Amino acid sequence: MNVILFSQSERDPLSNSLIVLKDRRATHIKEILKLTNGSTLRVGEIDGNIGTAKLIDINDHEVTIELLELSTTPPEQSQIELILALPRPKSLKRMLRSIANLGIKSLHLIHSNRVDKSYWTAPALNSDVMKDSLISGLEIARDTVIPTVRLHKLFKPFVQDVAPTLIKTRAFVGTLHRNEINTPTPLRNVVGHSPTRIQIAIGPEGGFTEYETGLFNEAGFENLTLGNRVYSVETIVPLIQGHFRSIDFS
Repeated sequence: MNVILFSQSERDPLSNSLIVLKDRRATHIKEILKLTNGSTLRVGEIDGNIGTAKLIDINDHEVTIELLELSTTPPEQSQIELILALPRPKSLKRMLRSIANLGIKSLHLIHSNRVDKSYWTAPALNSDVMKDSLISGLEIARDTVIPTVRLHKLFKPFVQDVAPTLIKTRAFVGTLHRNEINTPTPLRNVVGHSPTRIQIAIGPEGGFTEYETGLFNEAGFENLTLGNRVYSVETIVPLIQGHFRSIDFS
């Protein structure tokens, strides 16, 4: 935890600068940071700025901090808008944490032929559970802006009705399929054109079916390949994000 995040609603209604922490943040301050009264620490307001606060009271039950300043803007956001076939529930929490940590701010979780329908009823999709995972990733990155997560339980309506409206410049769908009509472009050959945001669709670990890839193509998505190696979803997201960070889109 490299920043203590708080929400606007946690500010004291009278002073506006006092915040009382009673959860894992208080435990982190006491047991990991081992701070004492008068110590300063890095804090950030969710969807706001980052700054410092002073620890003014600590006891067995809670920690009270006083905001000193919030003058630093959050780090640069990723230009990737991620479209992701819903992962296994056990993987989803880790994926959300990683996505927030990478600075990706827009995520669409979609159905796919190789996604088990039972995944959509898993507790991991509870909005509070997902928010906790996202905040965990932000705390590591010293970021405050919570990614927006949208759920799309029907594949075809999403690809035909929603996906085309997302495209600003270029959009890509990861695929293992090779044919003469839509030959995949290697990731290393992708060239940027000053986009406001790039859409990248990633299938389940078995990949999108050829039919699903074809629907993305019809929606305006270019085929994209990372070669013959098959990557886990947890590996491919940071791999792609790292590549697009190295491209100059100016």
